[in-house]
Amino acid sequence: PCLIYLAYTGGGRMITRVEITTNAGINWHTCELHRFEQPTDYGMYWCWIWWSFRIPIVDLISTDEIWARAWDESNNTQPFRPTWNLMGMGNNQCFRVKVHKSL
Repeated sequence: PCLIYLAYTGGGRMITRVEITTNAGINWHTCELHRFEQPTDYGMYWCWIWWSFRIPIVDLISTDEIWARAWDESNNTQPFRPTWNLMGMGNNQCFRVKVHKSL
């Protein structure tokens, strides 16, 4: 299966890497970035970037949660826990998705 999603960073910085883990951060796998956006005339990136990862089926069936985190060109990454900020944007943490298995 292939995971496809979006990543964004603040301040107009370019996303340089997206990683996922299926074992709570012990091992991270680099995702493929799909750059459709162009920087502004001032070199700023204000768009979401698409990314994808072909996850091995054995990793998918052996996990309960998939985490994804993005890195920007300043080497900032998303924290594991949300941090409060003045604008009230609590969406800057490492993204987590529960995997529900059914027969």
